[in-house]
Amino acid sequence: MISPRSFSHPKTSASSAVLLGVLWIVLFFAYGVRHGEIKESYAVFGFNRVAEAATFWSAASDGYAPWIQQVFAFDDETLEQNLIKYHQTAEKLNIFPEASRIHWATALLYFGNHQYAAKLMPEELPEGTAAEQFQFLQWLGEGREVTDEQLNWARQRFALGISEYPEWILLLQNGNEDIESWMLDHGRRMNASGVLFDVIGMIAFFAGLIAISRLWFRNSFFPPPLKLSPIFRRWNGWFVLQQFFIAEILALAAVLFLYRLFEPNGVNDGEMAITHFLFLAIPAGFLAFRLLPKTEMAYKLLLRRDGNWSIRKSLWLGLVFVGSALSTAGLLHFLELFPLSISDVINADNMDTKLRVFWLGIAAVIVAPICEEFIMRGFVFQGLTQSFGAWPAAVVSSFLFAILHGYSLMGFVIVFSMGMVFCWLYRRSGTLWPGIIGHGIYNFVVVNQTLAWYSLH
Repeated sequence: MISPRSFSHPKTSASSAVLLGVLWIVLFFAYGVRHGEIKESYAVFGFNRVAEAATFWSAASDGYAPWIQQVFAFDDETLEQNLIKYHQTAEKLNIFPEASRIHWATALLYFGNHQYAAKLMPEELPEGTAAEQFQFLQWLGEGREVTDEQLNWARQRFALGISEYPEWILLLQNGNEDIESWMLDHGRRMNASGVLFDVIGMIAFFAGLIAISRLWFRNSFFPPPLKLSPIFRRWNGWFVLQQFFIAEILALAAVLFLYRLFEPNGVNDGEMAITHFLFLAIPAGFLAFRLLPKTEMAYKLLLRRDGNWSIRKSLWLGLVFVGSALSTAGLLHFLELFPLSISDVINADNMDTKLRVFWLGIAAVIVAPICEEFIMRGFVFQGLTQSFGAWPAAVVSSFLFAILHGYSLMGFVIVFSMGMVFCWLYRRSGTLWPGIIGHGIYNFVVVNQTLAWYSLH
């Protein structure tokens, strides 16, 4: 048996932790630059998919009553208005990708808004395939009939599986039955799954509001937090921070090595799933090994319960987070700030194939909630609290939590605020269960809503 008094972290200077932190941030952003040309491609893919999805929803909307179309915002008038609003907001913030202009012009021409589509046309004639698409859009905008040569070009690209959105609309508007059936099938699935997960989102939102009201009016319903283990009181905040940065550097090195290994043949779906899993699992395992006298103690200390604390009560407290997070997401959508986070949630890495969609679900709902809560709240927040107090620890750990996600500025602010709530949940309960449950439910709702409405697979 290990005595808490005999266990304490070695003394660590602030300078060593800070230097490691700087190194980690440099490597993290270097990784982001290296694999994220990614960043620009995410933005282009995200904005393109928004325009494409609007057309698919519209193509399959006739099977729904008008009031359902309006409630879930896939009637033609609302779709057209939303595209214009999103574009205007993105242009004001200078985040609308030049490469997405053809897609958005195509969508607005589909909805019959030739005037606004003309504003979206690229100022310079593109090269290659885009030049053909550009010519088609010019002709369509001027009300001219497309040529047989253009139609044959679009048919060939569709038959080869390399066609893009403008070609789909070109074929659709010229009576091609194959493209019409293909878009209708996809649109029906997207609308059906979108409505389903929007309803699930509404249920989760109202359950969250009920949980918030119970906490507000019946605070006694939730038991007092579990007493802190004496082992945690022996932790040294600078040592915890130092070990966190080492763990993240190791995870980055492993992922970069694997990408280098996979690169000659490209990264397939299975390899991407492995790298994503390791990026989360390596820091969690390393910190448990370094910060506790026995690795298995992490589970006992951070997920413990007693007679008062139960999974049911942890669920209620987790729903407090779900209600507050979905309220924030709804407010941002109401304020028309959606374009800010398009590239954060809609990208080819998550939506290109069925396996990637499946892995995203597993990672977001199970792996990320467990690993991230262990790392950021169980180890980093807990360790920093012992040396610097709860509020500074919450701010620093939430800041690191937000950086780890690599999102846009708006995404950073959202994740930072979520991190603060997760720290409160852990402080309020003394166990990671409410954070893991709330994290998992929120990710389940938001990820599935995004996939339902925007994934073609």
